[in-house]
Amino acid sequence: MVKIRHVALALLGFIVPLFAHKVSWADHLYVLVGDASSYLIERAKPKDTYAPMRAIDGNMNTAWAEGVEGPGIGEQIQFDIGVYKATKAISILPGFAASGALFKANNRPKQIRMVFYDVRRASGSRPYPGVKFSSERMQREGFKAVMSFVVTLKDEPKFQTFDIPPDVHARFFADNRLFPVLMLVIESVYPGSKHDDTCISEIRLLDSDGDDLLELERRNVEPEKK
Repeated sequence: MVKIRHVALALLGFIVPLFAHKVSWADHLYVLVGDASSYLIERAKPKDTYAPMRAIDGNMNTAWAEGVEGPGIGEQIQFDIGVYKATKAISILPGFAASGALFKANNRPKQIRMVFYDVRRASGSRPYPGVKFSSERMQREGFKAVMSFVVTLKDEPKFQTFDIPPDVHARFFADNRLFPVLMLVIESVYPGSKHDDTCISEIRLLDSDGDDLLELERRNVEPEKK
């Protein structure tokens, strides 16, 4: 696989006006996930084949793949989860789970650091609606990491669920003054047999009943789909 570094160009102050007109689920996902530090682009394939939104598109046959040389340690994917404060757990389908062969051929994350940021200006307003932030930019602009913890995944192509610790939930999700952003950072990997690309097929935000909040939102955006 040929890796090409993707550099995101954010438009300051721009956000898809979700409430102004009917938008596609893809537009909605762009606002939610928006960005990753990198993603893989393969020649002869659409540029968004391994884009970050593939990790939350509800399709287990697609995946986000980081796009740097090597296994992608330190690469990250970011979620603006301000409207999903009912989240009680994060469920991750690691690797490229479209088939057993693809799962083994590519790297799978072994440890992921979940970092919860408060992204707001001193005035209390959101800094730039719809603009994406790398961890470096978070630090440079003084946004605070409220909490972080590391989870370890089994090397299996199935959803693995991690409860958000009560102290994290109390300090981060229950405080309406915060503008929450969740960043998942690759800490270590299970090596692939063929490719040095680390993939995540799906990420779900679960409420206290175990329902996928993204799927519930998709039904609101595209109610004709069952």
